[in-house]
Amino acid sequence: MQSATSFFNRALFRKNLQRFWPLWFGYTLLWLLILPLPLLNELADYHGVPTVADASYYLLQIGAYGVQENAKQAAAHAEMMLASVQNAQVRVVDTGKVWKVLSGNFASKDEASQFARTVTQALGSPAFAVAQ
Repeated sequence: MQSATSFFNRALFRKNLQRFWPLWFGYTLLWLLILPLPLLNELADYHGVPTVADASYYLLQIGAYGVQENAKQAAAHAEMMLASVQNAQVRVVDTGKVWKVLSGNFASKDEASQFARTVTQALGSPAFAVAQ
């Protein structure tokens, strides 16, 4: 049921808005300047993705996990499934945000991509070459 008495005074609201607009403007401006700072800090730390021309060697990424234990289990499974494959040393690398399961050390992207097809068939999950 709607109240018959309104406790909102439109004239008082307008008067306060006219009187204190610099305060509200400053508050809004402050937040508009502060909120993007974490994003700008993240961009300042970003060094870019290495390109094919910059790559000195290639690795095979089998997976990326947010939990170290999951990455270790995936690495153990990959190692077991790839036991008969040459150049299949599997390792877990902490990138700071995720745990990557990596394998190999290839001189060319073609060599890494060819091995990626073999790993994809053996594991049943996609693997791909990454530049280092």
